Amino acid sequence: MALGCAYEYLRDLQRRVDQKVAIQLVQSGKGKNVVSRRPQNGGRIALEEEEQDELMLSSLKADRGVDVPFGSRVLRASLYGASVFLSFFLMLVFMTYNGYLILATVLGAALGHYIYGGRMDPDAVLGGGLETKGMSCH
Repeated sequence: MALGCAYEYLRDLQRRVDQKVAIQLVQSGKGKNVVSRRPQNGGRIALEEEEQDELMLSSLKADRGVDVPFGSRVLRASLYGASVFLSFFLMLVFMTYNGYLILATVLGAALGHYIYGGRMDPDAVLGGGLETKGMSCH
């Protein structure tokens, strides 16, 4: 059960670290603050035709985003590596087909989600921008 809880903790920690890094990048002027944009017309963002064309062209560019500082990159990569390791380890535990181990894994994941998944951004959920990983490993 502890491994399932640890995996959920790592997912929550990754989200919090990413939020802090994003805030630092926006505050340093390196990112666009998309939070200030409010939906209009029944929850849809009203865009002019030129803005739509610009948005479509910018989405085609391969080089999106800004460079993350070295220390933050190392931290994010370390957390990602630990998350991948733990998810593959849990997959191997599941593949033993031992009912007790499977139950412990599922209960641990559920308990971890209950403990570390207690916050939700309703705007992101309703706007389709939910960044959840669901049942995927990583």
